[in-house]
Order: sequence, then structure tokens, then C-alpha cells
Amino acid sequence: MGSINASVDLRRDGEIFVVTADNPPVNALKHEVRAGLAEGLKHAREDTGVKAVVIVCAGRTFFAGADITEFGKPPQAPSLHDVIAAIEAMPKPVVAALHGTALGGGFELALACHFRVAVPAARVGLPEVKLGLLPGAGGTQRLPRLVGPEKALEMIVTGEPIGAAEARVGGIIDEIVEGDLTAAAIDFARRVVHERRPLRLVRDRDEKLIGEGFADAAEALTRRLRGRDAPAACVEAVRNAIVLPFEEGLRRESELFRKLVAGDQSKAQRHIFFAEREAAKVPHMPEATRPRPIAQGAVIGAGTMGGGIAMCFANAGIPVTVVETDRDLLQKGLDRVAANYRTMRENLRLFGALITWMGFKTGYVRVAHGERFEGQSTYTLRKLFKLAFETIIAYSDKPLRLAVQFGALISFLAFVVGLYVLGKGLFEGRSVAGWSSVMVSLSFLGGIIIAILGIIGVYLGKIYEETKQRPLYLVRRSIGFVPAAAAAGGRPSDRR
Repeated sequence: MGSINASVDLRRDGEIFVVTADNPPVNALKHEVRAGLAEGLKHAREDTGVKAVVIVCAGRTFFAGADITEFGKPPQAPSLHDVIAAIEAMPKPVVAALHGTALGGGFELALACHFRVAVPAARVGLPEVKLGLLPGAGGTQRLPRLVGPEKALEMIVTGEPIGAAEARVGGIIDEIVEGDLTAAAIDFARRVVHERRPLRLVRDRDEKLIGEGFADAAEALTRRLRGRDAPAACVEAVRNAIVLPFEEGLRRESELFRKLVAGDQSKAQRHIFFAEREAAKVPHMPEATRPRPIAQGAVIGAGTMGGGIAMCFANAGIPVTVVETDRDLLQKGLDRVAANYRTMRENLRLFGALITWMGFKTGYVRVAHGERFEGQSTYTLRKLFKLAFETIIAYSDKPLRLAVQFGALISFLAFVVGLYVLGKGLFEGRSVAGWSSVMVSLSFLGGIIIAILGIIGVYLGKIYEETKQRPLYLVRRSIGFVPAAAAAGGRPSDRR
């Protein structure tokens, strides 16, 4: 066997033919990959010793989609449609082995296979709508036949992938496998052969094509997407899966896809897609270059933008030096930053302390005055967790005791009521043991829940009240100007 081309490799494992694609980083279905797959399927079809085929990908993921750089260019055979047609024409079982993210054209290729196995962490989806497109290789026609029109429409219109477990429940994946994916897929293919499982294509299934509720689902999904071409086209394509024969629905899907590709909306969304990725690249930088860790930062100017940048450094836990030419300008900038932090703190509610602790982490801002950096000092934004702990220790004794007592009282009263009902029923000769015992048990449970909620309420309430009363505490701990004399004397840890 060996390699067909630089992207596709073939090998035999007994009676199982394994086709492995390797096109890093995401195994996009470019022309060379499609050509290799088509050639591999041809070999498997002609080899009488082959009983089944496994399609698997090397690297971190199964085919994560088509090569969108080919959109708008003259098509090169074989197309993805040609590869899918070759899979469906195979008289031998074809198993897709999924890992990573099987998206777009990669998921559509998997849907054309007779069987699909996946690792637990695999995800599948059709995100074309995010590029102003719809699935153009049969996804709008095959997916509804597996999961039903409503679920298919949700996946296609939102473009959000689902996990392997959900896909297994929906019938997309036939088996979730552990360990080595290729070995597990080969073992699955052997079982399919030995058990003589029927080779039923997704395109031939129609038991889930029920139109009831589809219109309401479409309205709910597209209500906020009016004016966008792709979601409306997705709805039309999935509706066609319900009302049209498969081949006709496939033809209409291709027409809608070509219309969207040529439209301004998709062109704009694809431009943004490439621009975002290009913006993250530094021209002419060697591939082996790795980013250096950021130990500290400096911001020249304490204006609105400078103060905001300094806050970003502080919130990320990176020491930052703010430089201004005048003490008054520096103080004005620091006051503005303090006001920003105060606004953030005042907007917090019951879970404000926890949110601030998670978001701010530990920040540092170093303030320098003058061109020669006369006098500088560092202050630390203390973690709210420590402040919360100190607050609980200081305030929680009596409230916690009251909360526990209140919960216990409710539990006791409910228990007494339960016993009273039980005793009254027995005295009157009625059989009430069953439901009264349930009532007693629920009473105990209710009391415990109330006590726990009371404790949580006291904890969070007191944390919030304490931090609300001192909104500038962390601000003054994190930033501020200190003259050279103060800096020489060390860090003023008690400064308020």
C-alpha cells in the first residue's frame, strides 16, 4: 500500500482497508485530500480481499471542513460531492472514525458513510452559517434524516457543534469508543462485517422527516436574524428535506449555496474570517518563534485610554508603570481609574465579591512621576477571597447561628405536623403511614435546605455589605502616587 499522495495514506489491516488523511493543521478537505480519498475508495472497491473501509485522520482532528480558500475559484475534480458519491456507491461498509471537531464538509462526509464511531471528546457540527453560507455537500438533506428536521435546523442555523454523547443519543454516531481510535474503528468494522449488518445510507432514511412543529421552530430560530440571507436559506433547505425527494432537495441545496457564495453578505463574512486570522500573524516571523512572557508594562499618558490600558495590565496581574509629565495630570488619571473601579464595584450585587475575585485576580500598577521616574512604588490589588474570609470571621457568628436555628425550627415544626397527621390518622383508623412518612422525610429535607440557604445568604450578604461599604479600598491598594521620600521608606502597606 503506502501513500497515494502527500496528504493521504493507505494500508491494509487484514480484511479492513484504512484510509488516513493528514493535512495539518485541521485536515481541511483541499483538492489533494479529496483526490487521495477518491483514489483510496477506488482501490478498496476493486480489491476483493477488502471487506470494509475505515476513514480516519491523523493529527488533532477529523476533517474540520472544506478548504474555504477554494470558494469562488474554478472547481477542481474530484469535488466533495464526488467523494461523497463514491462513498455511498461502495458495496462495502465505510466507517468514519471521528475525533476532534468534525465540522462542515468533514461532517457531511461522515454523514455519507454507513457508520460513524467517535471518541468521547469529539464534536460534530455544521458552522457554515457563520460564513454566510449553508452546508453545501448534503448536510441540509442528510442531517434531518438522522436527528429530525427541528434538531437539524437548530444545529444548522446556529452553527453550534454538539458533543459525542449528544450525537450518540441523536443517532448521528453509532458507537463511542475508548483508547486508540483507529484500532477501535477497525474492530468496529470487523464486527459490522461478521454480523452482516445492513448497509443503509442516511439518504434512504425518512422515518424522522416529520414536518409538525417545523414552522414554529424556524420562526423561533430566525426571529432575530431577519435580513440575513444564510439563516433564511438554511430554513428553506431543511424544509426541502421534508417536502422534496432527496435528489431534488440536494439540487436545491446546491443552488442556494452558489447564490450565497456569490452574495455580498457571505463575501463580507469570509473577508472578516480571514482578516481576523491574518491580524494575529506577524509578517516574516520564523515559525519557531515563541512569544516571550510579559513581566511588566508601561503606559505613557494617564488619560482615558492610558488609564484603561493600565487597568487591563493590573487586572491581568502584570506590573505596569504609568508615566505623566505633570503631577496634576497623573492624579487626574488615577482618579479616573479609581472612579472606574468604583463604578464596577457599585454595579456588583449578591455575587459581586466572587465575580470581582475571579475577574480582577491580583493586579499591580506602578506609578512614576516625571521623566526621570522620580519616586515609584508598587501597590497590590488584594484578592477579594481574603477580604471575604476576614469578613465572615468578623461578622458571621451570630447570623450563622440564627440561620441554623431558623432552619432547624422550620424542620422541627414540619416534623411535628407530620407526626400529628400520622397520629391523628392512626387514632381514627385510617391508613396514612405511607404519605405521612413521606411528609416527615420531606420536612426534614426542607429544613436542611433552608438552613443551607440561610448560611449561604449570610455569607454572601455580609461579604457584599462589607465590600460595598469600602468601594475604594481595593483601588487605593492597587494604584496611587507616592513621592520619592515615601518610596525610599518602603511600601506603605497601611495606606488607605
